[in-house]
Amino acid sequence: MTLEFPVEHPELADLPLDALPPAPAPVLLPGPPEPTPEPKPADGPRPMKLKTAAAIAGAVAVVVAVVLVVTIAAVTSRRPAASSPSDVAAPATTTTSAEPVSTSATPDPAPTDEDSARRLLEAQVANDRSQVEALAESWVPQLSSKRAGLVVDGITYDHRAIWTDFTNLRTRYPGALLLWSGDYRSFSRADFWVTVVPQSYPSGDSANTWCDSAGIGKDDCFAKRIAHTGGYAGSTVHRK
Repeated sequence: MTLEFPVEHPELADLPLDALPPAPAPVLLPGPPEPTPEPKPADGPRPMKLKTAAAIAGAVAVVVAVVLVVTIAAVTSRRPAASSPSDVAAPATTTTSAEPVSTSATPDPAPTDEDSARRLLEAQVANDRSQVEALAESWVPQLSSKRAGLVVDGITYDHRAIWTDFTNLRTRYPGALLLWSGDYRSFSRADFWVTVVPQSYPSGDSANTWCDSAGIGKDDCFAKRIAHTGGYAGSTVHRK
């Protein structure tokens, strides 16, 4: 078998090399982008440190919670539980009784002579003065008015008899007060020991209602005005 090769192109063979067209420049296609390198932490593997810190914080929180639970349980166990309503103390209440409370009164001192009886009367007036002053310029029921040397119902009163008269009235009418008539201007004489009831009234008639309700004779109880001003006139209202 005989191989025949074509002859060179007669036109191209006669052309100089500079007349040949230049070969086209190769076209470069862009390749895939290079992967961006991940930044490396400056101080080593930080994610591992964050996980460790979170774990520590969680452990601390668990320990605190356990301590709180144990503390609350201990405090609660110390409080006594009320097993029944009777175990709970009820609030204190104050009740006021209408019945009078009986108390043992100290016996009145007994004077041994006139001088000691007079001192007892003077001490009693001084003791009652503030209460009598609170009744000033008002009307009160008068229970007795005695002075040394006065004769009433066949009895000649001295200081011992006047003291006995006062203490008997105070026992019968608790709270009765003793005053000296010389301390006020509403009495006719300034040397009487006067026993009065410690209740003030706006008028003589209203004060006499106390005497009526007490059932005392009209000569032994009547209205008297206690005053530092004015005079005797109009300061006494007798019962009818």
